[in-house]
Amino acid sequence: MQEQIAEHTAASLPNFVLKAFDAYLGGGQLAVGFCRVKCKTCRQEQVVAWSCKKRGVCASCAAKRMVEEFEHLLKSVLPAVPYRQWLLSMPLDVRYLLGYNADMRKAALAGFVGATKRH
Repeated sequence: MQEQIAEHTAASLPNFVLKAFDAYLGGGQLAVGFCRVKCKTCRQEQVVAWSCKKRGVCASCAAKRMVEEFEHLLKSVLPAVPYRQWLLSMPLDVRYLLGYNADMRKAALAGFVGATKRH
């Protein structure tokens, strides 16, 4: 996989990203593990491969962890009051910079919080 990335980009990916991709590509293989599910209505059976258990790449794993984290926050951390959700989305190249530059991340967060408070 690293060779294919090097062909298309000038940069290499960090090790944690490569490990997540390897786990994702290894997940979904029946040889790694699976369960058999059966529809109660039509009685049709299907085999479903285990997920990769990593964040960031596998949509199935990310969604599961997001739901688990939300339930934990709702039940154990946050008080029972109404909430408003705000979302900050950045272009992909900016996300990469923010992921590796703590000062930029801090400035972006401060700008977002300030704009949210003013709103």
